[in-house]
Amino acid sequence: PADAFWEAPPALSSIELSEEVPNLDSDVLTVGYPMGGENICVTRGVVSRIDLMDYTFSPAGGERQLVMQVDAAINPGNSGGPVLDATGKAVGVAFAKIQNSANIGYVIPGSVVRFFLRGVATCRSPRLCDLGVRLQNTRSVALRQHRGLEPGSETGALVSDVAPLSAAAAAGVKAGDILLAIDDVPLAEDGSIPFRDAERIGYDFLVSRRVVGDSFRVTLWRSDEEKEVELQLSASPVPRLVPRKAGVDAVPSYLVLGGLVFVPLSLPWLLARYSEVRKVPADLQAKLFDHKEHPEEEVVVLSKVLAAEVNYGYEDFPSCQLLTFNGMKVQSLRQLRQMAMAGSEERFLRFVMSFHLEIVLDAELCWETHANILDQYGIKEDSSPDLRDAEPP
Repeated sequence: PADAFWEAPPALSSIELSEEVPNLDSDVLTVGYPMGGENICVTRGVVSRIDLMDYTFSPAGGERQLVMQVDAAINPGNSGGPVLDATGKAVGVAFAKIQNSANIGYVIPGSVVRFFLRGVATCRSPRLCDLGVRLQNTRSVALRQHRGLEPGSETGALVSDVAPLSAAAAAGVKAGDILLAIDDVPLAEDGSIPFRDAERIGYDFLVSRRVVGDSFRVTLWRSDEEKEVELQLSASPVPRLVPRKAGVDAVPSYLVLGGLVFVPLSLPWLLARYSEVRKVPADLQAKLFDHKEHPEEEVVVLSKVLAAEVNYGYEDFPSCQLLTFNGMKVQSLRQLRQMAMAGSEERFLRFVMSFHLEIVLDAELCWETHANILDQYGIKEDSSPDLRDAEPP
């Protein structure tokens, strides 16, 4: 029977996965099948650091989770293998190393593995929760005095920005507030919190380890009202204006109008086009860190011009954001398609881009040559399926 495959032989026993994070300098063993041989490989080391890290290593950053740094050798092939403590318990799973470094490897702690499994049990695609704020340190004495913070105190970080669709915004957190504590755990002036004895980690540890819907409390100092404020929040992810991961939140999508190919801005598209984030034009790069104002909002960009008579003169147009179409603000690719399909008596189709750049097409010629342009460039449809799935029958 097929189930027999999963039955462990009597001689084998399971390894217990511990949620306890080992202390610094604790001995660990990594077990796996890395490159260089065919038999099992065991390497020995110690826990060097406990920190927070974005597991996706996105160049644009992301939600951070607890991570263990070890000096035991972790090489390609070790990923997914257990990391054992001195008692034989698994304290985590090996998953990454820094290339060209002297034994700097990373381990996902058992507590994070358990958290993921609990999330999968309640939601097929669990996402990490985020407070939805950006913090600025308050080391400046003048800044602390200006914000009315207690002299001599070293607690509290300034909320410099709040994502409109975040848990913080929903609860009433405002830019200019001082975040003092999360569930009575005090924040230092740099936004760090105590972790065990003399260790400190980032405040986001207290939020990203929660599942969607968990309730927690923040304590704020509101200088304009000169009082402390306590707010109750419900943990939730923060939707990104620019999707980060192909196949997860970034799905290929396109729209062709008069030979102009428009796409939603995403990190995979930027990397495919520019290879590195640092090479991306500054205006598009800045969008990586902007927030959504409403759930359906996208940054629509001109990806390519399919040279044709109707768009003559725009063949070398740069990739930039589309701001308005025929005087209407463009908020998503789907909305742009709907506006184009709705038609109008306008003689021209007018696209206003960033930097006040402008594309104007003859409307009648645009629709007359539409099918021919698609056929010439071997494009079956003028838009991707995700834009057509909401069409009325």
